[in-house]
Amino acid sequence: MVTDASPAAAKREIARRFNRAAPTYDRHAEIQRRTLDLLVKRLAPLAPLAIELPTAAGRILELGCGTGACTEQLLRLFPHSRLLSLDFAPAMLERARSRIAGGGPAAAGRVDFLCCDAEDFLAAGRERFALVTANATLQWFADPAAALRRIGAALAPGGILLTTIFGRESLADLDQGLALVSGGRLRVASRNFPDGEQLRAMLAAHFARVELTTHRFTLPFSDLADLLRHFRFTGTGGTGGGGAAGGFGRRHFRELEAWFQGQPAGGPVAEFEVFLVYAAAPPPRRPGNRSPGVPNDRFNGT
Repeated sequence: MVTDASPAAAKREIARRFNRAAPTYDRHAEIQRRTLDLLVKRLAPLAPLAIELPTAAGRILELGCGTGACTEQLLRLFPHSRLLSLDFAPAMLERARSRIAGGGPAAAGRVDFLCCDAEDFLAAGRERFALVTANATLQWFADPAAALRRIGAALAPGGILLTTIFGRESLADLDQGLALVSGGRLRVASRNFPDGEQLRAMLAAHFARVELTTHRFTLPFSDLADLLRHFRFTGTGGTGGGGAAGGFGRRHFRELEAWFQGQPAGGPVAEFEVFLVYAAAPPPRRPGNRSPGVPNDRFNGT
C-alpha cells in the first residue's frame, strides 16, 4: 500500500521491505515463480544461440536478482556465459550468493554479485552486455523510461532485453477497496506502474524490435490477514502506509475486510497484470562485421 513519498524515500522503504522479507520470500513468492516461468520459456530458445558468447561482450546483466531463483536458471540456460547479478537489498543478495554457491564452484565462479541500486548502475553506463534480464523488478524503478533508455545503451549490437514487469492493473480490486475505506488516501503501489501502452512507447523509443505480451494471474487468499501477510513475507507491499498515523489502521482493516466479503469472490483475491517484454537492440551496422563475443542476428531472433 502506498502514500505519497519522495522517490528517494520510496526506494529506501522498498529496500527495507525486501531486506525484511528475505528469509520468507522463497516460500511465498508464488506470483514471482509464475513470472519466472514466463521468462525462462522465452529465454530457452536463445540459449543454443549464445554458446559462442563467453567473452565480456557476451556477459549477462541481471537486474534485481533477489534470492537467486532467476540467477540459477540463467546459469543453467547459458553455461558458457558470465553473469553480473545486482540487487539493492543486502539480505536478498546474501540469499542469492548462498543459493548459487550450493550449485558448486563452477557455477558460483561464473557470477559476480553486486549490491547496488540498478538504476544507479545503469546511469553510470560503464559496461555493455549481450543480454539484460530482470524478473518482476523494473516496476519498482523510480524512472522506468530512463532505465529502459540506459538498458538500450548498455546492450551490445543485436543484444536483448528480456524482462517481466507488473502492470498498472495489478491489484485493481484491492486498490478500489483501499480507496473506499481511506477516502482515497491509501492506494496500491501498482497505480504508479506503467500501463501497456506507456511501456510499449518507452521501449519503441530505444529498441529496434519490441514484443510485448500481457498475462494475468490470480491468487486467492483465505482472508484479508492472509493477503497482507503475503505482501509482508514477499516485501511487495510498496511504500508508505503501514500502521503509522495516517496509514492503514484497524478501522481500515475491518472496513476493507467487510468490503471484500461483499464482493463476488466472497473474500480477497489478488489479480496481477504481467507484461513479458522482449526488446532487441539494433544489429551491427555492417553485416558480417561481428566483433568477438557480440551476438549475431540469430541471437536477436531474426
